[in-house]
Amino acid sequence: DVCSSDLDDGAVATTEAGFNQPQISKIVYDDFVLQSGQTFAATVNGHNYSVTIGQNGMTAGWASVLGALGTAIDAGEAITDSVDVANRTLVLTGDVDNVSFTVGSVAVTYVIATPVPGICLTPLTNTRI
Repeated sequence: DVCSSDLDDGAVATTEAGFNQPQISKIVYDDFVLQSGQTFAATVNGHNYSVTIGQNGMTAGWASVLGALGTAIDAGEAITDSVDVANRTLVLTGDVDNVSFTVGSVAVTYVIATPVPGICLTPLTNTRI
């Protein structure tokens, strides 16, 4: 369940930017089954970044998901990413001391195909924030 009380959505900096240190924010996901079609998205400094399992070589593993999302953010922001696979955590570290950044939203979207008796499969989209 991505919505647990332990989820750190990155909206509050783990380490504030300061004179001698960069800002550090963490995006932490609960443990859930990763499946093709799930999209992981984050808004950083007002820019939207997303990656989808099964596209562009991304596989259904935390190393792949976190690595792809971190790489996307790193390419568009003055931020360096690192991955803690064991704890399903993406760590975002500002490239410059005393320069802050914002993480506005984090979401996981996935498609569920639910069979309904006598009716074709109906795909449902579910976004968890």
